[in-house]
Amino acid sequence: MNYILCAVLWTESKAPPGYAATGIFSAKVAEGTETQYRSFLSESYEDGGEMLKDFLDFCGGEFMLCLWDGLSAGRIKKLLDVNGFRHPYVHLYHLQKVYELTEKKCRDIRKRRIMQTRLEKKPFYYGKRSAAENEVRWMVSVFELLDLSVIEKKPAIDFTEQPSNQYFVFKNGKCFHTKDCRIVKDASVSALRSYTYYAAAVDAGFTPCSRCKPENRDEQTAEMMRRINAEKQKEARAKHVAGYVPPKKKRKKPLNVYKSLAHMCGLYGLRFEKSGGNVFISSETGKYRIAPEDTPVKLYELIDDEYACTDAEFADPYQAVREIVRADEENGKNK
Repeated sequence: MNYILCAVLWTESKAPPGYAATGIFSAKVAEGTETQYRSFLSESYEDGGEMLKDFLDFCGGEFMLCLWDGLSAGRIKKLLDVNGFRHPYVHLYHLQKVYELTEKKCRDIRKRRIMQTRLEKKPFYYGKRSAAENEVRWMVSVFELLDLSVIEKKPAIDFTEQPSNQYFVFKNGKCFHTKDCRIVKDASVSALRSYTYYAAAVDAGFTPCSRCKPENRDEQTAEMMRRINAEKQKEARAKHVAGYVPPKKKRKKPLNVYKSLAHMCGLYGLRFEKSGGNVFISSETGKYRIAPEDTPVKLYELIDDEYACTDAEFADPYQAVREIVRADEENGKNK
């Protein structure tokens, strides 16, 4: 199994579908082999489809395509569909979700701190080629810390819940199934392959499962969506004629920094106390005080029954908590 980590440079939405991506910077990570890096630039090809074909040839026979966020994963998926490269063996995952699940399961404070440190160093390329290459190398460094069993588990990635994955087959199977089939629910992601359309699964040589009995809903689904959209448009016109004014949306409440700090301290095993605008944090080896709403945030340490200001200053209170955890680990080692 090859894991393909990639960052994509996109053009404006008005560009032809074949040229929507001006560059794909990728890294192939496989067990037991050295990581391979390769760049695919549209300026070297006459057609965007040729670039995608070379990119898929580089990926290999069976692989998992990993991008950092869900937006990029969805866009490259659409690009593959438009150019006719949407093969059922292409699995797309956004690593940000895998990272969050791995961090949630991680109980090792040191490893969690390393993950958070690398997350803070994420590059933002904004269409710059050199920074996109740096993001690929950054993703490889983060990928090394992830729990690969999370990727293999179907419920963790919601593989069957993706709208484009309607029918599912097994690598050596003869039937295709729906997501509600018991056989599919008990399977792992690595064993499943997906098809979007009923006809595509039949053309590939698969027969409908006799247990879940898949139905051809391609035309039914399209007709239903057309009917729903027509009803919504008719209702909107009627409201507009009647002088209807939509209500103002309620603003979301801002995140309470004290609640998030209390949650963070609980994850690290620290004691959290709030008094006015100050927060008192106690660890096994020391006591500290910070004012989360100050800019910058200064860290005070309890020395001889008095809180003395340290030389450390932070852009946000969360960095101060990580510094407390780091100091607590070092003091624990020295003891």
